[in-house]
Amino acid sequence: PKAQAVNPEAYALLLKARHFNFKWGKINFEKAFEAVEQALALEPNYALAWAKKSSIYFNQAQNSYLDRDTGVQLAREAAERALELDPGLGPAWSYLADVRAADKDWEGAETAALKALELAPNDPTTLTTAGNLANYLGYIDEALTFHRRILNDDPLNVFAHFNTGYGLLTKGSLDEAAVDLEADPNVQEYVRIMILPGLGREQEAQQRLAAYSRENGERQAFIIGAIHGMHGNKDQAFHWLNRAIDQREVLSSGIMIDPYFEMLKNDPRWDALLARVNLPITYESKFGN
Repeated sequence: PKAQAVNPEAYALLLKARHFNFKWGKINFEKAFEAVEQALALEPNYALAWAKKSSIYFNQAQNSYLDRDTGVQLAREAAERALELDPGLGPAWSYLADVRAADKDWEGAETAALKALELAPNDPTTLTTAGNLANYLGYIDEALTFHRRILNDDPLNVFAHFNTGYGLLTKGSLDEAAVDLEADPNVQEYVRIMILPGLGREQEAQQRLAAYSRENGERQAFIIGAIHGMHGNKDQAFHWLNRAIDQREVLSSGIMIDPYFEMLKNDPRWDALLARVNLPITYESKFGN
C-alpha cells in the first residue's frame, strides 16, 4: 500500500514509541504509549500509529501491567481502527491476529496472520506474529522458518534470536538454542531455568524456579507451568497452567501442542485443560499446508 503522508513530528513520535515498545518493561511501555498518543494528537488518522497503539496495549496486557480483558479489548479496537484507515496495513492484521489468539479464536488468528503475510511478507512484525502463532499450534519447523527470515535481514534482532532459540528449545536442540538465546543480553530468568537441567544443573534450576514462582506467580503462571512441564513435574505443571487460565493470562492461549507439555497429553487432566482454553484435542492448522 502507498505510504501515508504524515506530519514529520508525528512520524518521529511513532519511532520513539517503537523504540520503547521494543525495549519492553512497564516503564518502557508507558513511555511508548505516551509517545504514540502524542503522535495521534498530531495525526488522528495515522494508521501506523493506531497499529502501534494496539501492540502497546497488547504487550501491557500480556505482561499483566494492564488488566487482561481491558488490554486485549483496547488492542483489538486500536487494530481495527488502523484497518479502517488502511485495510492494506500488514502489521495491523498481525496485531489483530495476536488479539484473536489471546481470545482463543484460532481460525480467526490464522486468517489475520496469513492476510498480514500476504500484504507484507517481509515485515518483521508479520513474520514474528506468524512464527509465534505457528509455535503455539505446534508447527515448530514452520515457526523457525518465519523467525529465521527476520534474522536473514536483521542478524542483531534480539526478539528473533529469542524466538528462534525458544523454538529450538522446544525441539530439544539445547546447544543450538543456547546460541540464539544468549544473543539477548537481557535474557529472561525463566529461560535460564529452562536451560539449566540440560546442562546438568538440576538443583540450581529447582532453586531458581522456586524463587521465580514466588516472585512472579501472580502474572506468569503459564511460564512457570511450562517449565514444570519441561522438567517432568506433572502435578505442578497442571497446577500452574490451571492457575494461568484462572488469572486469564494472555499466554495461556498458547497451550496447544507445545512440546513442553508432551508428557502431559496422556494424563486425564490434559483434555480438560484444552477445553478450558477452547481448544480441540487435535487442530489442523493452515501453517502445516
